[in-house]
Amino acid sequence: MKNILSLLLLAGISLSACTEIIQIELNDSEPRYVMEANLSAENQRMELRIALSGSFTDAGTYDVVSNATVTLSDDEGRNWALLETSPGQYTRDSIHTQAGMMYQVKVLIGGESFFATSVMPEAVLVDSVAFQYISNPNIGTGWSPIIYYQSLSGEAPSLQVHISGPSGGPQRSFLSFDNVTTESQSRILQASYPKGMQLQLRIDALDRSAYDYLQSVAELVGEGIGPTSAAPTNPDPMWTGGALGYFSAHTSSEISVVVE
Repeated sequence: MKNILSLLLLAGISLSACTEIIQIELNDSEPRYVMEANLSAENQRMELRIALSGSFTDAGTYDVVSNATVTLSDDEGRNWALLETSPGQYTRDSIHTQAGMMYQVKVLIGGESFFATSVMPEAVLVDSVAFQYISNPNIGTGWSPIIYYQSLSGEAPSLQVHISGPSGGPQRSFLSFDNVTTESQSRILQASYPKGMQLQLRIDALDRSAYDYLQSVAELVGEGIGPTSAAPTNPDPMWTGGALGYFSAHTSSEISVVVE
């Protein structure tokens, strides 16, 4: 549990507006590698951050990991070496991306090796955004977004929605639960906004394994607002070798709207 929370803090993702303080008994353990990898179809860019999980006695401190050897490959035998562009940050541009293609990232640190795979999902095309009036004791009273889109696969996509207000911030991120996600619309019931506010939405279609991992992390720390059918459980590991974190191949769409 301690390492899962370290991952969430490192990633810097805010998955809901829940403000309840949850008391969890935690034990320190040996640091583990935390790897956060993202492959974007829009900018054809691969990014990987590597750090060591921190201790709750030293909250907020993370040792980045330099001098790793990082390689990305696809099903068709293409390979791309990532360069360390800043301490613990590895990147590569001009990556060939294709829907349905499986990508594998390999990380070598000293004598240890780690692998993770992710499949690039089909694009989701956003048509429009409407708003539904809600009143909720956790998030207040206001207007909640309903996103209408086209799923090119014809199936309900796995979405992560990023919402930012005027001047680009603050940004909030929401994973859409299965029971509010369909082939054509997704209700973001975890957020409410006043009329007249301008919002910028980025909708990421995720590989299902990355979606499940991130949603499990959110549920572990009590940040899932909305009904779920099962109790929170530890996320299935996405990396071999005992590393924490995820690898997400994703497509993105953006839309700017005014709450009305």
